[in-house]
This record gives sequence, C-alpha cells and structure tokens, in this order.
Amino acid sequence: MIAEGITAPKLRHQPPASRFWESVTILHRRRTSVIAVFSATAILVHLLLRFAMHTAPGISQIPLLAVLVFGGIPLVYELARIQRLDASSFSR
Repeated sequence: MIAEGITAPKLRHQPPASRFWESVTILHRRRTSVIAVFSATAILVHLLLRFAMHTAPGISQIPLLAVLVFGGIPLVYELARIQRLDASSFSR
C-alpha cells in the first residue's frame, strides 16, 4: 500500500535521446579534429592493407578515397562558405 501523499521519485538522468544529440553536437563543433583522427586512421588502415596483408593496390586505396569523400568535401564546403561570407563583407 502506498500512502496518498507520497509520489514517485523523479528521475535525475536525461533520456538517452538527448545524450545522443548532445554527443552529435559536440562532434559537429569539433569536426576538424574528427576529420583529422579519421584521416590518420584511414592512413594506418591503408598501410596495413598494403604492406601487412599484401592486398591489391585498388583495395588498399579504399580508405584513402573514403577520407577524400567524407573528410575533404565537408572541409571544402566550409572553406567556400567562409570565402563567400568574407567576400560579401567587402562589397558593402
């Protein structure tokens, strides 16, 4: 039996969905660091595939191409956006 004046305790933790989005926000703010770590990892995987596992050159280049696509395109987009903002400030 529960007394009428007693309520259920409130949870002090946040729901998992908000933690997930908080993590995504932190990663987005540190995207250049994430891209740098991704690049270093891809270079290491490329070297392991090429020299340790002796795979074909086309296969061992896949991690490097992934870095170009997933790391290079966002960086070029950001640079173009900064360039456009900088150029628009001079036209006033």
